[in-house]
Amino acid sequence: MLLPGWRTPKVCLLLVAMTALLMNGGCTNLPKNVQRIESRAFTTTETTLIGAHIRETLQSHPETETGFYPLSYGLDAMATRLALINAAQKSIDVQYYLYHDDLVGQLFTKRLLYAADRGVRVRMLLDDLGASDKDHMLAVLNQHPNIEVRLFNPVTTRGLLRNLNLVTDFSRINRRMHNKSFIVDNQIAIIGGRNIGDEYYDASAVEFADLDMVQIGAAVPDISLDFDEYWNSDHSYPAETIIKNRYVSDEMYATLMRKLEKAVQAPEGQQYFERLHSAPIIQELAEGDLQWFWGQASVYADAPDKIERADIDSGAHLTPRLEPYFLKAQKEVIMVSAYFVPGKEGMAFIRSLVERGVRVTVVTNSLASTDVGIVHAGYRQYRPELLELGVRLIEMKPRVKEKKHLISGSSSRASLHAKTYIIDGDIVFVGSLNLDPRSIRLNTENGVIYHSPELATYMKEEMLVADHKLYWVLRKNGHTIEWVNGQGEVDGTTDPETSWLLRTGIRLLSVFPIESQL
Repeated sequence: MLLPGWRTPKVCLLLVAMTALLMNGGCTNLPKNVQRIESRAFTTTETTLIGAHIRETLQSHPETETGFYPLSYGLDAMATRLALINAAQKSIDVQYYLYHDDLVGQLFTKRLLYAADRGVRVRMLLDDLGASDKDHMLAVLNQHPNIEVRLFNPVTTRGLLRNLNLVTDFSRINRRMHNKSFIVDNQIAIIGGRNIGDEYYDASAVEFADLDMVQIGAAVPDISLDFDEYWNSDHSYPAETIIKNRYVSDEMYATLMRKLEKAVQAPEGQQYFERLHSAPIIQELAEGDLQWFWGQASVYADAPDKIERADIDSGAHLTPRLEPYFLKAQKEVIMVSAYFVPGKEGMAFIRSLVERGVRVTVVTNSLASTDVGIVHAGYRQYRPELLELGVRLIEMKPRVKEKKHLISGSSSRASLHAKTYIIDGDIVFVGSLNLDPRSIRLNTENGVIYHSPELATYMKEEMLVADHKLYWVLRKNGHTIEWVNGQGEVDGTTDPETSWLLRTGIRLLSVFPIESQL
């Protein structure tokens, strides 16, 4: 039986790491990056359609404040993105770790092409590990006069020999760009945990329970600055320097357009369109009923050069800049992390919070709900100590049939993917940062700190009011861990809704020295 998520980039890198230990290979040199032309966000976009639309809202608040609104549900998150693409007049900046060629990816790509056709500049910055099997599509997009594609930290060998390159150049390729941002006309931006793919936007049998934040005001230029730093980085390669010998003809462009149109016109595409039109946010926007939260917002991102620096205290790392917010916690810290592997340092930090009287809650995936079973092998060993410390440990159930809440889902199977932290009912972080070694030490990440008691209260109520319905609450009974359901009943003393074979595989993996790669 294969472990959940065995094809994901995280697991692929772990398997390659284990293979690399058995081989002695040389590095494959990257091409000289001589064709990169620097570009930056447009700064005179106040008169665009979006700029004019939000002007009155912004004028009623100080220039230093940001308006933000949580995109809790997948349909809302995709409907908002498509509406913004349709309204764009100057620029669209897209930065993602994964970009799937499925229904959502094809719909998103088609709208970007339409925007480019009407003169909008589109910059697509993708992590190459999640995009290297889409060379044909990216080559066609890159040929459009208004679209430029760049690949972050690329795999130099394409096609059938790609996996060999992963092994021979592992130390470099092991470090990825996990950032997610979407910026339109430098006036409005979305940042959070979602990539581009069906499972993130309620278009799949498996729905990722995730969270994005859309924002206007002071934070948007800062998000654009971070995008520009990555876009112009030495680690971001123009697609044509990596995807070679791929001459793109007019017929190839027409073929791509037919493929995208066919996907949209198929019954599944039409059904998804109908569901998008019924998304709650569409009604709120139509009625002018969208209630923005307002407050100070601080934008943070790892430096692109993090992939060259192992020292976690380096200025290139995001986590040292977030740590002071946690150190100031006096009452409560809620950590929502899809992949949670605290390690010795993380456990020491959590212990220090508890010893100061801070209530700590951790919300993460159960073995039954996770899409990356190998990560669970790293997490499970910390459960007993977390519970002994008095940490409230909550694991998501694999199926959610109750009314939707902030980080729940409605599909036949749900998996937590959000990365959100709430401190003292006043500070909220939303971004791409998991509390695991890969996010902290290897990958680059980004996110925003929001100073807003109103937002913190709203999110806490939405996430925890139904935790017994959507999650299991774990508790210690002697040396045994119990998974407690919404009725206060014990659903099991081993990971519920999992097979003996899966649990055995996870236990075996937990003995391997793989934690640093999780």
